[in-house]
Amino acid sequence: MSDSRRKLSKFVGQKILCSGIFNKLTHKHNKNTGNTSPVILLTDIHILNNDFSNRDLVADHVWINVTKGMFQYIDKELFNGDLIVFSAKVSTYNIVRDDVLQKRDNLYQEMKQKNDIAFKQYREKYLDWEDEWQTIKDTNDYVYQEYTKGNYTFDEMQKIQKQNIKAYQNRRPNLDSTSKKQQKQFEKSQREQQDLKLVDYQLQEINIPKKYVNKFKLKRVYYGWERQKYDNKRMNETKYTKYLAARSMAYYDKKPYDKFSRK
Repeated sequence: MSDSRRKLSKFVGQKILCSGIFNKLTHKHNKNTGNTSPVILLTDIHILNNDFSNRDLVADHVWINVTKGMFQYIDKELFNGDLIVFSAKVSTYNIVRDDVLQKRDNLYQEMKQKNDIAFKQYREKYLDWEDEWQTIKDTNDYVYQEYTKGNYTFDEMQKIQKQNIKAYQNRRPNLDSTSKKQQKQFEKSQREQQDLKLVDYQLQEINIPKKYVNKFKLKRVYYGWERQKYDNKRMNETKYTKYLAARSMAYYDKKPYDKFSRK
């Protein structure tokens, strides 16, 4: 899923005004029925403001099913490079994408590595802290020896020993702090994984009202081609849509019209 298409996420369930570049009309094959149906490829899809000014790129391409009546207000045949304006409803569909799954796994592994390092650092500090206990014992033993020599009173000896033990205890590495850090990393990773959704966004219920047609920008045709008017009454005839697709593909491939007509 492209980053630009993610921008459609905030419009799910809504009707939006768009512009797109007509690429070609062709047919897709239905594996279940064995039939073919006409589809249009549009590229460079932008959301438009109400004044038809450009707003934002939301998809590099979309495939649109051709429906009867879609071209009822279009006077001339569309060819590659023509800019059209249309309304569409934004919807979602589930996808299975190895790259998205891999990104999710990478985020999990990165979090796990960071948390493993955090615990390892805590463990090393804890072992160093445990080893320090012998030093505290030796220091307090020395204080006791000084007490026996009369250099400290009993109360002074006890005070110094308690201070040494308390200072040692205060230096104990905090497992709770490490656990909170690990939990924070885990929650951050989960949010980032959830942002990589296994859904993509599509445009459905394509509609081209008459008022949008005057916003089209049709390129000058070349190589002897002339635009025909669509026969909407025949849009449900496979023979007719395949004829339109043949013209569209020939023009897309930059074949001169006389070469196409001879074929």
